[in-house]
Amino acid sequence: MKSQNAFTLIELLVVIAIIALLMAILIPSLNRAREQVKGVVCKTNLKNIHLAILMYAEDNDGRTHYSPNQGLWYSYRSSVNGSVKRRLIDKDASNAYWGVAYHPYCKAVDTFVCPSSRYMDDLGDYGSSELYWDGTYGLNGFLSGRKKNREVLLTPRASERILALDHIEHFLDNNGDMLHIRDGDRINLPQWRQELTGLSYNTPEHYPDPLGQIYRHARRCNLLWLDGHTSNVKESRGQDIQPYWFCGNSPSRAAVN
Repeated sequence: MKSQNAFTLIELLVVIAIIALLMAILIPSLNRAREQVKGVVCKTNLKNIHLAILMYAEDNDGRTHYSPNQGLWYSYRSSVNGSVKRRLIDKDASNAYWGVAYHPYCKAVDTFVCPSSRYMDDLGDYGSSELYWDGTYGLNGFLSGRKKNREVLLTPRASERILALDHIEHFLDNNGDMLHIRDGDRINLPQWRQELTGLSYNTPEHYPDPLGQIYRHARRCNLLWLDGHTSNVKESRGQDIQPYWFCGNSPSRAAVN
């Protein structure tokens, strides 16, 4: 009698079940590992941004750039043959992303893009949303170069001041977009909480999860501090965030100027 070398149907079903079980065990672990790698890349980006800002300041009498409050990296121009040409936007343009000024010191635009970011504030410009996605870190407006005679990098207690962070907004001007609770508010980030916001375009249809874009690493937000170190904070209603980290000695509701 000849031996049968083929698998029986039951044996095949058992093998398939084992493979499915292993996939169910391994895929979540692989996804977590991938997200952890993205978190490491994000923190590396933030440290490289800090170095770029340092080098810019060294070349500009210790001062950082006056930071526009928008998010574009490129300008577009139609040529005579109908094609569209893209070029880096002027760093002083009113609609430029603040990172454009520091681009010559790190070269790669990707340095300003967190791999876990999904979208950014497009200011209601629905048709051009993707143009705002090349810069995915928010700058603390209190540590921008808005005051031209201010040497930001000499700010006291640099290890306790947040310079930039994961965010949906490009430039944080303390109008309900920072992680601390302002005096008179009961919760942080009212501008980006859809049940509280006054932004007409902050809707679930346009931004499915704006807080998830801020706390984009397993519901944690990566922070770059003024002294160059990085850390993260978990999603919260703001009780654990010190206003000093953003505002310094200014009142917690102070406007950025």
